Amino acid sequence: MSDDQQPSRDELRAYCAGALPVERFETIDRWLAARPESDAERLLAEAGNDLPSTTGLAGLIAYDGPHPGFASELPRSRLRPGLLLGAGGMAVVSTAHDRVLDRVVAIKVLRPRRPDEPLEQYHLREAAFRREAALTAGLEHPAIPPVYDVGHTDGLPAFAMKRLDGQPLAEVLRAGTLPLAESLALILRVAEAVGYAHSRGIVHRDLTPGNILVAGFGAVYVLDWGLAAAAGTQDGVRAGTPAWMAPEQDGPAATDPRMDVFALGGLMLCALTSCAPRPDDALPSCIDLAPLDAR
Repeated sequence: MSDDQQPSRDELRAYCAGALPVERFETIDRWLAARPESDAERLLAEAGNDLPSTTGLAGLIAYDGPHPGFASELPRSRLRPGLLLGAGGMAVVSTAHDRVLDRVVAIKVLRPRRPDEPLEQYHLREAAFRREAALTAGLEHPAIPPVYDVGHTDGLPAFAMKRLDGQPLAEVLRAGTLPLAESLALILRVAEAVGYAHSRGIVHRDLTPGNILVAGFGAVYVLDWGLAAAAGTQDGVRAGTPAWMAPEQDGPAATDPRMDVFALGGLMLCALTSCAPRPDDALPSCIDLAPLDAR
């Protein structure tokens, strides 16, 4: 793209919102990279200011915009991709270096649509991913990883969050090296975080030993809020991991905090007996294998 083919203001707005086809996104990305950094930042800042709060990624979180006069540093190239941390059916998580604050963060990026994936299924997955960013950002608790920012990577929805180090509770319990009193204390801290979410009207719906991270210095984190929903939601989705779901999650019941209470009881049972709360045909009833990820 030459100088006389400068993208329009509408295209730059779509670029900022991650709403362009991948090929066009990459073309504009190369054009911006060839510009002086100050020019590129100015153009992106101007386009970003035009985005209404309910459009694209800007609509993920209800936010009226920064205080007048504030401008984020290096908005286009602030985060440099790093190492792959993990991948699931919905998203891929990698490290990234924040060049401004000189810290390592985690970037979670929605997986692209698979060739055999129905378009409706992909849109449901994208909606769940965006909901996860919005819900997690609204839950400010020491045991819930904070979301730093939302954006896009190669045209795909993405969000930046705290980089965590630790072991899944499943591995800690499987190792059998933690005293029972400490295991129960960990679950109590999980219950406190879940209770906070319930006070904000949010139900996790997928509490398993694999979705709880035991970190250093006594820290515990409740992860993977992609299946979370507001209490009372009746979406007809069978959401959760079979061996850890409350019985009513097998059907179209409305989302209820008691679903999480059942899972917390299951975590307590697991700490005491190493068994999951419900048998599942796909795995033994006890935790010598990782729980099945229903997603």
